[in-house]
This record gives sequence, C-alpha cells and structure tokens, in this order.
Amino acid sequence: MLIKFQKNLLLIFGLLIIILLNLVGNPALAREFNSEIDFVEYIYHEYSIENFAVVYQNFVPELKAILTKEEYLKFQQKNFSKYELEYKDIEVGSSSQINQQQIASEFTYTAEVSSNKPKFYAVEVKYLLEFNRFGRREKETDKKVYVQQTESGYQLFWDPEPILGESEAAEDE
Repeated sequence: MLIKFQKNLLLIFGLLIIILLNLVGNPALAREFNSEIDFVEYIYHEYSIENFAVVYQNFVPELKAILTKEEYLKFQQKNFSKYELEYKDIEVGSSSQINQQQIASEFTYTAEVSSNKPKFYAVEVKYLLEFNRFGRREKETDKKVYVQQTESGYQLFWDPEPILGESEAAEDE
C-alpha cells in the first residue's frame, strides 16, 4: 500500500514538473496580454535583460522557419557582449492597426493570411541605447515594432537580415 502511494506521489510530482517546465519554457502560453502594447513592453523588457530565448519564442512562425533559435541567440549574445549594449528608458507608445500588405512590404518572409485572420499592429517604441564603440556612447532611438495577433496570442516580427546576411557573407569567404 505504501509503495503504491509513493508511486502515485512520484507520478503526480513528475507531471507537475513537466507542466511547470512547459509554462516557463513557453512564456507566451504562460502569460496573456491585454493589448499589443503590453506584449511589446514584455518583449522589450525580456530583450533588455538579455533573455533572448523568450524573445525568439514569441517570433512569428514564418520567421522561425528561416532563422533558428541557435542563430538568433548566438547573434544577440555576441553583439550584447561585443558592444556592451544596454537598453534603458524603454517607452512603448501608441499602436495602430495595419493590413497584410503593409506587413508584407516590411517583411518578405511573411506568408499569406491564414484562415485564422490575424490582426497586425505597428507599435511605437522609444529607448536609450548605451554601447561601447570607440568609447562609451548613447543613442536615443525611435522605431516601429510589428506584431500580429492570432487566436493563440501575440507574435513578433523581426528583420533577420543582420543574421542571415552575416552567415551568407561568411559562406562567401
């Protein structure tokens, strides 16, 4: 009787660990966002603390199909280390809904709109970037971040050219 109880307890404990690891490993599943602005704030916070795996997990599937997690992590870790990057004073501003054609003009890897009819947003972001290049410097940056909202949540678009172009240049040498 005691052995059966211990086995059941072990099984329950194992299932709880699997569930918790799944939630921690998939932050988009573990967390719901009230808006695209909340999602972008979350992404920039994770990026600024160098949690690049979380950022990658929230990329749109089309981007993940052409850019591996390992490529993205290696690129970001290398640049953060090399230039001693620090993102500060991050402010996420207004957002506007945009259409599929606008997304396609910004990101060539986007697929046709699927049957789940995602919504697309351009979100304004401002931050102070501190870096070390021939001495410590800082630069104020304004940019637009592009997001899609599907039934399963928000996902991030990102330009992979700096990474893909870097690997193509290395292959040409």
